[in-house]
Amino acid sequence: MALFLKISIWGLWVVLILAMVLFLCFGVRVLLRWLFSRTAATREKIDRNRLTRRIRRWIRFLAGLYGKLFKPGSPPGSIQLYSALLRWGRHSGVVADPSETPLEYGRRLKRQFRPLAEEIDTIVALFNRQVYGQRFPHRQQLSDARLGLRRMQRPALWLSRLKLRMMP
Repeated sequence: MALFLKISIWGLWVVLILAMVLFLCFGVRVLLRWLFSRTAATREKIDRNRLTRRIRRWIRFLAGLYGKLFKPGSPPGSIQLYSALLRWGRHSGVVADPSETPLEYGRRLKRQFRPLAEEIDTIVALFNRQVYGQRFPHRQQLSDARLGLRRMQRPALWLSRLKLRMMP
C-alpha cells in the first residue's frame, strides 16, 4: 500500500511539472509572437471599456434569465397573446402590414388558415376589447385564447404553414 502511495505521489508530481512546463512554453511562445510582431501603420484606438461592457452584458443576460426562470409571472394578457399571434403569422408567411387593423390582419390570417378561424377570432377580439374598449378579459377568456394559441402551434399545421411560406 505504501509503495502504491509513493508511486501515485511521484506520478502526480510528474504530471504537475509537465503541466507547468507546458504552461511556461505557451507563455514564452505568446511573448515571442508579441515581441516579433509588426506594429500597425496606424494605431487603433484601444477600447478600454470592452471588459466592463462585456460584464454588463452578462449581468443583463443573467438577470433576464433569472427573471424568466424564477420570478412568478402573471399569465399573458391579450396584448401578449396578440403579439404571439403576430409572431406566429410572420413565421407562417403572413406578415402584418403596419397600416392594417388587428381585425383586418385576423381576416387575412383566417383566409389562409380556415381551420383556425375560431382561435384567431378569439385572440383578435380579446385584443380589440382590451386596447380599444378598455375592458379587460376574464381569466376564462384568456385561458381559452391561450388554448387556441397552443392549438395553432400544433405540429399537424406545420405542413400547411410551410406550404404557404414556400408558395405565396
